[in-house]
Amino acid sequence: MYCWQHPVNRSYIASSFIVWACCSAAAAEALYNPAFSVSVSCSHDMMQMSVDFDKPFGGRVLTRPNTFCSVNGEGRTQVQLQLLLDGQSRQQCGIVQVEGEYVALVGVEINPHLITHNDNTYFVRCPIHQPVIYSSSTEAQQQFVGLRSLEITEQVKVTPLRPQIPADRQTAQNVKEKIVDQPYQARLIVPANFSQLCY
Repeated sequence: MYCWQHPVNRSYIASSFIVWACCSAAAAEALYNPAFSVSVSCSHDMMQMSVDFDKPFGGRVLTRPNTFCSVNGEGRTQVQLQLLLDGQSRQQCGIVQVEGEYVALVGVEINPHLITHNDNTYFVRCPIHQPVIYSSSTEAQQQFVGLRSLEITEQVKVTPLRPQIPADRQTAQNVKEKIVDQPYQARLIVPANFSQLCY
């Protein structure tokens, strides 16, 4: 039996692996950290949330806590979640009627299989029987599209290899490493005047 051994350049293999690992990490970060903007369109029978991404989106947009109403990105750069406002659809999607408005919680999940620090949850509010269009780009319209993510995420950039620590020392002190593949608990504090939520 012959055992042929080819001379191996270990330094080349090591450097190739490092380049591959860095490229893979950069690709993963680009894939799971897309920039996006949100807008909401309201009509008498439907709320529509449109999410525009700067690159193909492979995650999903869904209502919370009932995830029955959702749409998958499937590589598109614009995803539209349409929520009908008839009684059965509102119950399935967790839409409630509060003080003359329909209110829903809508989540944007960057990865459909993992909970990540880049996920966001929005309050979406539409006046009842008053067609309007609101965009996340205008400050006056933020009352209808809640732009804060309900305190369930932090502004931390995490790659598969290690967190990217900012060069600025003050900013670096505020950075906390997050475990992005484990479930987290989200707590929603409802004001006292929202007692009409249970009907």
